[in-house]
Amino acid sequence: MQDKEMLVEWLTAEGLIAVGCLCPLCNEKMTLTKCEDQFDSWKWGCRRQENNKRHKTEISIRKGTLFS
Repeated sequence: MQDKEMLVEWLTAEGLIAVGCLCPLCNEKMTLTKCEDQFDSWKWGCRRQENNKRHKTEISIRKGTLFS
């Protein structure tokens, strides 16, 4: 698992994957979170609350890259 973390850090440093991502629902900065349901073990996530409703948005770290 540590190898995947190092790979993600390297890909980010080289500009091959995004350093950040904005939530398409609330337009706030999403957080990079570990997950077990993705091959690369990482995804962008947002669980903010707007108008007393919590939303859950998830985006692959590969979206918009040559890896997508």
